[in-house]
Amino acid sequence: MLALNFIFLFFVKSFAICDFPHNPPVLCLKAKVISMSAIKSSRYKCFLKAEVLSLVRPAGTYVYNSNLDKVIHKRATKLKRKEISFYSLENCKKESVTTLLEYNCSDKDSSLKDYELIDLHRDKASVLDQWTGKKEIVDCSTHLPN
Repeated sequence: MLALNFIFLFFVKSFAICDFPHNPPVLCLKAKVISMSAIKSSRYKCFLKAEVLSLVRPAGTYVYNSNLDKVIHKRATKLKRKEISFYSLENCKKESVTTLLEYNCSDKDSSLKDYELIDLHRDKASVLDQWTGKKEIVDCSTHLPN
């Protein structure tokens, strides 16, 4: 059974899913904008670089350990990062941002590289968990300071 699970996960990871640090692949962010670069894109108006005030992996996310057991992160986890960069549509003229960021992968946006971060422009959203194929509601408002 373990061998079958390994083969399945190898197939899925190799052909359909990026190996995210956690699933669903989102981060909660509160940040001060350092710089904004206007870009030509049909989906985004700018690329933001920001100083992280709070960066959190939401509660309810999970990873698979080396034994292929699903390990659920029951609590939100603060991540240490000084700066972060992401693509945005609506937050280009703001000095500070509180938002949900999603990793680009599996051709969510084929014009961007895998693992680039995309601004979802809200602190609560329904996000596709590519491992289960279901949409999960992620609420950053409970994880970030006001």
